[in-house]
Amino acid sequence: MAKATAKETREEEVINQDQPEARSAPWYLLGVCKNAFFHLYQYICQQKKISSSITHQRKTEESSSSSNWSDDLPEELLGFFRLCLFGQDYCTFRAVCRTWRSNKGNPFPILHTTPPTTDQSLLPMTQFPWLLYLKEEDHVLNVFHPLCKGSTLIEIPGLLSDSRICSSSNGWFLLWQYSRRLFFLNPFTKSVIELPDFPRDQWDFVNHLLDMHLPALSFTSPPTSSNCIVFGISSSCSADRVSICIIRHGEPNWTIHKCLPNNLPFVLSNANPVFHKGLVYCLGEGGNLGVFDPHKGTRDGECNWTVLAKPLAPSFVSTIPDGNRSLVQCNGNLISVFQDHMGKGVSVFSLDQQRMIWNQVQDLNDHMLFLTSQTSHSAKVVNPFNGMGDKIYFPIFLFSSCNSSSSNDGGGFNSCVFYSLCSEMYHTFGTSHSSRDISRMKIQINCAWIEPNFVIPSSKDLKWGLK
Repeated sequence: MAKATAKETREEEVINQDQPEARSAPWYLLGVCKNAFFHLYQYICQQKKISSSITHQRKTEESSSSSNWSDDLPEELLGFFRLCLFGQDYCTFRAVCRTWRSNKGNPFPILHTTPPTTDQSLLPMTQFPWLLYLKEEDHVLNVFHPLCKGSTLIEIPGLLSDSRICSSSNGWFLLWQYSRRLFFLNPFTKSVIELPDFPRDQWDFVNHLLDMHLPALSFTSPPTSSNCIVFGISSSCSADRVSICIIRHGEPNWTIHKCLPNNLPFVLSNANPVFHKGLVYCLGEGGNLGVFDPHKGTRDGECNWTVLAKPLAPSFVSTIPDGNRSLVQCNGNLISVFQDHMGKGVSVFSLDQQRMIWNQVQDLNDHMLFLTSQTSHSAKVVNPFNGMGDKIYFPIFLFSSCNSSSSNDGGGFNSCVFYSLCSEMYHTFGTSHSSRDISRMKIQINCAWIEPNFVIPSSKDLKWGLK
């Protein structure tokens, strides 16, 4: 047994000499792998450093590049760019870079920016009045520029609820709210000037019996001016009486003249009163004029209201009893505009104050008219808009249903129409639309044209009672 055991032992030794020792193999491989993993780790760390360096260099270059072409631009130049943009164009401007989205870039196109110059030829977006219309459901002012498609919004929380736009002038609205509250609002600076409460009970006591309504209101100058006068008038359906209300800057109460007899029949049209050469002119439904002198005898019971015997109404006016009327100052003259039923024709007349007759106007030349029942404006076309005169803008837009047939033209509710005296048709900028009437169009009611005004008044100017 011992010999066999020794023999077997020798055979095992021979076999073991032919094969490597099993226990020593893992340690050998681990040594090799350790070196490989170490070199791999060093390689990965080196690549991360290179990648981080490249990323940092790129960010530095982008930051440097951005600074070179945007941060270094003068604020005056950026401000001028903003004054030339509106709506979607301004949104594109703000999307260029972070710097231009900040203010340096303001959140609304030029509405809170003081223009760097008073030269209107250098401020193309402010050469013409803008149409602002109020939608009761969202309590915001929608802003539309006559030469741009689309609109944008001005949010004024807490001020627009249950409000009616009565008039506008010099960048200020006069609004009626909550039955008796009247106040001025500059929508561009959101400045507010409160007026003394309107004596609604006193106004309605007799006027309701004569079927008179709330007065049509206008004002002479900015409410920050000591010369500002607010004037209102309402007429009876029987054409024999009018009622007038008036308040001057600094006065604590309204002066009311109720049921004044007319020397001639007069029914007030839907055109707002117009201050012209120191007098207030009111356009009647028949095309005649009533005149009020706000500077004489309103405190001693006398009221200087007169219905003029001339000018006589144009002969065709009686044939359009339900048409729109407008009265506006243009180039130092009084202009009346008569729009037929459904807009089927627009006639323009200029008052010859020497002969006191209405002369029909065939061409406005380099002037444009902007009309609503709340207020009317005119503007002279200058560079860079030469050749764009002889147009009359109304607060009329294409219906949304029109968009399906003219979507390629950019039609739809975002296109405001104007009337051309030359073609005797309605058109829109940027579309091929043209028509002879305003059917299939939307007429904005609670709206007014207004000149942009960016002057922020002092706290003293915001008090009506201080002269």
